[in-house]
Amino acid sequence: MAAQILEVVPLGRRVGHSGMVQPMANDRSMERLERLRETPLYKVSPSGIDWNKSPDRPKIANAHTLLGWTKHDAPIRKAFQFFGLDESDPRHWRVLITYLAMGFFPNPKKDGKKNLKTFLADAELLKRVNQKRDDIFERDKRRATDTELLKAIIKEHSADYDIGELKNLRKKLNAARKT
Repeated sequence: MAAQILEVVPLGRRVGHSGMVQPMANDRSMERLERLRETPLYKVSPSGIDWNKSPDRPKIANAHTLLGWTKHDAPIRKAFQFFGLDESDPRHWRVLITYLAMGFFPNPKKDGKKNLKTFLADAELLKRVNQKRDDIFERDKRRATDTELLKAIIKEHSADYDIGELKNLRKKLNAARKT
């Protein structure tokens, strides 16, 4: 029987939030993060366990990445939906954390001028490329080239992209993959 390793207890005071992060000039997302840091929603007790060596790590990780239907799970569900990710896929949790961390805490050496709007556009392009790659693989049982994927995306999303934009879109895709 494993001892209780991590205690996550909802605290009494709820910090307000506006739901989805909107890429606006007057974005207050960092202020919300500061409020959450100062008045956290959860008390997380240190465990004193070396998680890299713990045989219980997969079981505990699985239990803590399952979403329930509490008020604190709703924003997490919105984030998964926004990025088109599956909350039941453990790999998508890492993707979501990476997207949010990069959106809120960009690497100043690489992303100094990249704003949230650009980050979200890159994330949307990556999501579309990955979805199209999966669709083509399921349908044709083959791997599609980036050019083929981008042409299909331009065709499907003609309101967002222009066919003359293929070369520029390829550059954006390569840049998005590096972040």
